[in-house]
Amino acid sequence: MRLALLVVLAACKGADEETHLRKVPIGPVSATTSAFEMPPADGSPMRAMSLAAYRKEFAGSVGVVVAQTFPQDLSAHAGAGVNLEANGKNVSWVFDGDPQHGYWLAYDENANGDLRDDSRHSFHPIANGYELTLTLTIVDDKNASMAAPLRIRLRGAELYRQVAMIRRGELALPDGPMQFALVGDRGRFGLDYQYLAFDLDRDGKLDLEAIDGPELLHVFEKSVTLDDHSYSFDVEPHGDRLTLRPLDHRLPDRPALVAGTPAPDFHVTTLDGGKSSLASLRGQVVLLDFWSTSCHPCVEALPHIADMRARLHGRGFEVMGIADDSDDVRSVLGEHAAGVQAIDEAAQSLYRIDRFPSYFLVGRDGRIVCAHCMPDKLEGLVETQLR
Repeated sequence: MRLALLVVLAACKGADEETHLRKVPIGPVSATTSAFEMPPADGSPMRAMSLAAYRKEFAGSVGVVVAQTFPQDLSAHAGAGVNLEANGKNVSWVFDGDPQHGYWLAYDENANGDLRDDSRHSFHPIANGYELTLTLTIVDDKNASMAAPLRIRLRGAELYRQVAMIRRGELALPDGPMQFALVGDRGRFGLDYQYLAFDLDRDGKLDLEAIDGPELLHVFEKSVTLDDHSYSFDVEPHGDRLTLRPLDHRLPDRPALVAGTPAPDFHVTTLDGGKSSLASLRGQVVLLDFWSTSCHPCVEALPHIADMRARLHGRGFEVMGIADDSDDVRSVLGEHAAGVQAIDEAAQSLYRIDRFPSYFLVGRDGRIVCAHCMPDKLEGLVETQLR
């Protein structure tokens, strides 16, 4: 009987080992993606100026194909702007219309500076507004052309454009299929500032909104852990394929970086040569200010942050400024060098900084109170934490 039991146990162990071996990825995993789709969100505001303001602002501009001539039948309410693409150039557009006769937009499709010879694209009604979808011809870095959709919405008196593009697919992983999505824009995918998402809990839903949530990653992170296995990933430039390559080691757990989660600790050498860390400030309310000298809003905010620190430091408030640049940081800071100031790319990578400024507020308990806080909300949030 004992011998028979040992034989059964040995057989089960062999089966378990075989199953385990089958679940260990041994080579690249690749999957193609579906056609383009666009997210439901309106997107970012389009800056529409009066024709007089447009001519004043862009006179002599070299980065834009400036519209020299507009249609003669424009109303007094017509608006103009830039940042549409045609023939690989930044071109201008004009918008006009009213609810009775309809709204339309024309852009400089032949990039000749004359908006009289371009088609007028009509908006159609949607819930609470109007919508127009264009197909732009985009020229990539290799001078290859591609078609890219652009959606423009009119909400009240404001125009919004959506350039984000989503391509979905399914990976055949050892532990079962997993849905994923690539998020690009203007026909391009796989750029560092763009995103990809994985259905980690396999609930059939991909979180494409929470920038620092568990399912949405930045491309610049370069790697991901799925089903306890870590991979590097490659995204094809047009987003038609995703490839995972198994790593020979498991990556550390990825911090969530959302409100309520522990703020990852880091150590820095300060501008004056000292040493500091986030953990050393435990017990205080800490504002992490990730900034760059080339970012005008960052620099403009420095005096306000220094003033806030001067008023609230005695109540347990501290600032850690993490700069992106090595040049001119000290001179730009000047008298506004509040709290701990350092230049540290590792801290920026740890917090997955993809824009400047980026503000994180950390509570006395070392947990994130606010991630990517809005600048105009900072002082109110700090005051609440200091009560």
